[in-house]
Amino acid sequence: MRGAVMELAVWWVVLVTLTLGLIGPATPVELVAAVLAATAAAGAARRVRRAAGRRPGVGPGVPRALAVLPYALLRGCALLVRALARAERPQGVRRPRPEVAPRRVERALCRVDEAA
Repeated sequence: MRGAVMELAVWWVVLVTLTLGLIGPATPVELVAAVLAATAAAGAARRVRRAAGRRPGVGPGVPRALAVLPYALLRGCALLVRALARAERPQGVRRPRPEVAPRRVERALCRVDEAA
């Protein structure tokens, strides 16, 4: 029982810290959302680990996986950028003319200010 509580606490601390570190200064609502999401995710992580039949801790393949992770991330991002750069626009998708879009946005903002 003590091990389960410790595992959940470690997952929870890591997930809350990661969430708050990524979103920056948090409002009370964001803090509550981060805590609730981390609580649910910690429980799910423990269930997944138990379903996989693994013990907590670092397995034999983790150091190698961490060593190749930066390369895999860079390669994946490069492939995604290349695919997006080569992609053709689907039918029916139009890009606004640069000289027209700012005027439309400006007019829409003026209407919002006048309504308020």
